[in-house]
Amino acid sequence: MASNLIEMFNNTVGDLLAKQASGMLSESAESTTNGVKYIVPTLLGLLIHKGNTEAGANELMQYLTEHNIDGSILSTVAASLGGGIETEKLMYQGAGNLRYLLDDKLSPVVDSISGASGLKTSSATSLLKLAAPLVFGVIGKQVREKGLDPKGLKTLLNDQIESVRQSIPPGMGKLLGLGAVSGEYAPATAQKIISPASREEKSTFSKILPWIILGLTSLALFYFVEKGCGAAPEDPVVQTETPKDTVIATPAAEPVNELKKYTFPGGLTINVLPGSFSSRLADFLAASDAGEKCFAFDQVDFTSGSFKIKADSDVQLEELATILKAYPYLRISIEGYTDDKGDDGKNKSLSKERAKAIKSWLTSKSIEPGRMDTKGMGEENPIATNKTEMGREKNRRVEVCIKKK
Repeated sequence: MASNLIEMFNNTVGDLLAKQASGMLSESAESTTNGVKYIVPTLLGLLIHKGNTEAGANELMQYLTEHNIDGSILSTVAASLGGGIETEKLMYQGAGNLRYLLDDKLSPVVDSISGASGLKTSSATSLLKLAAPLVFGVIGKQVREKGLDPKGLKTLLNDQIESVRQSIPPGMGKLLGLGAVSGEYAPATAQKIISPASREEKSTFSKILPWIILGLTSLALFYFVEKGCGAAPEDPVVQTETPKDTVIATPAAEPVNELKKYTFPGGLTINVLPGSFSSRLADFLAASDAGEKCFAFDQVDFTSGSFKIKADSDVQLEELATILKAYPYLRISIEGYTDDKGDDGKNKSLSKERAKAIKSWLTSKSIEPGRMDTKGMGEENPIATNKTEMGREKNRRVEVCIKKK
């Protein structure tokens, strides 16, 4: 029997996601539950569409492999939904997933889910970002546990078509070009049965209707002549009381926490979270400001105590690579920092290796190594106190400094 991934999601993390997101987004439990109800099949529909060809299934499998999506996220979902930096990481990861699945179709999808669930558009956007990594996690877990290859992944997704068809929001299939997955899902309209007697009554009425209309017209004409053609009827004066202290306010624009699209010289584009590392860097490069400026990564992480880049850092690094390709004369310095714990010499060495690891990653994406310097700054230049864990976490960072625009 084929696995039902919607049921699997709901039984694994669905209730927890709805409960946590309700408080996080300040939405009612009913609206948030409805949001999850519509978002999960929508994401699965997108995955089905993505992997419904041999080439698409291979690409999707490669995406799962490159981003280490194996279902392990499901075992830490409580922490990921608990707020703070872990939730921010989950949402950023979700933004990358949505970018992969939706490209420029996020806004209409958000509007559709918002309308179907009763969520504000900003809340629907955030809930999509929270849910996407978890839906990918359910897929990744199936791939890992069942040892699926691309053909098996395609079969797994195709087995979900019927459940997706029954659960996807009205109009979503057409919106996303998922005709192969979902027709316009809407309840069938009941047909009204008309008895022969009723049809006979209707037929008789139809025959005498013209005579009724003629009679009414004649009466109206007689009344008009009797009252006089030129006399204008006096309309009764209706006194209306002006409402007091009533202001009809224009509805405030709904803040939408969507990705911001940047188009660079040469036509390259990125879609990023406003205020993120990539957004701030892109704004600086587009402005006329001169001089050096440094920007700290906010979604690039390393394995604790090492210079191994975590897989979920790829989204922001890809964005940086795109920016560097769009500005071929840009020169940067990649500078690593640590907190003040441990040996200063080892900290400086570790920070240097982390900067070099990022340079190596960018070089693998065809960025010329001569455009990038690396520095290990160790404990220097703290941006927060080292007396608290939160402060130390901020000090453990890697910055990209613009040397030449």
